[in-house]
Amino acid sequence: MEFTDLYSIAESLVQSRSAASQRPLIMVSELVSPIVKNTSWLRCVNFYPISDCEDDGDPLGMFKCYAGQDAMYETENAWMAAVYQNSEIIGNNLCWQRFVRCKELMHIFDENVAYVDSTEAYTDLLEEIVTKPVGVPTKKIISENLAQWMALLILCPKSERDKTISDPADDYGIALRYRIPTFYVDAIRSEHYETAHKMLVK
Repeated sequence: MEFTDLYSIAESLVQSRSAASQRPLIMVSELVSPIVKNTSWLRCVNFYPISDCEDDGDPLGMFKCYAGQDAMYETENAWMAAVYQNSEIIGNNLCWQRFVRCKELMHIFDENVAYVDSTEAYTDLLEEIVTKPVGVPTKKIISENLAQWMALLILCPKSERDKTISDPADDYGIALRYRIPTFYVDAIRSEHYETAHKMLVK
C-alpha cells in the first residue's frame, strides 16, 4: 500500500460522512485494516501505552517493527508493527492520543515515501512543524516530519481542510472538530499544507 491509497480512503470516509451530515472524523483504528490488508510484508499492527520513549526520537510515541518467529521462512505477512504512545505525557488527552497514534502509524510508509532531496523543499515543510532544530536534515528527521504531515493529511483531508480555512471557528473549535491538538491547527491553515498535499498525494 502507498500513502496515496490510504489518503484516498480517508477522503472517501470524510466525504461520505459529511454528505450524511455526520461528523467527518477519521478514526485511527479504521486505518489499520486497509493498511494490513494491502501491505504484503505486514501481519498486524498493535497499539501500546508505555511510560518512556526513545531519547533520540519523539518523546510522545514511537514505531517499531518486529519479525515473527517464522519470518525466515516467509516472504509475506512476516512482520508485526507496534505503535507506542507515552501514557505519562499524553495521559487521557484524546486529541494527542489520536495524533500520536496516527503519526506513528504513518511510519509504515517510510520506505515507500520519496524522501525530500533538496534542502529548500524540506524547509518548506519544516517551517510549520518543527520537532527539533535542524542543520543538515537527516533521513530520520525528514521521516519524522513527513509522518506528522501525513497524519494531518489523513485526519483532516484536503476536502475538509478547504472548508476549515474559511471557517471562522477558533483554533479550539477546529481542533475539536477533527479531534487533533490545537498545536497543529496553524499548520492546517497554512500554505505549507498545500505543499505537503502536492508532495505526498500528487
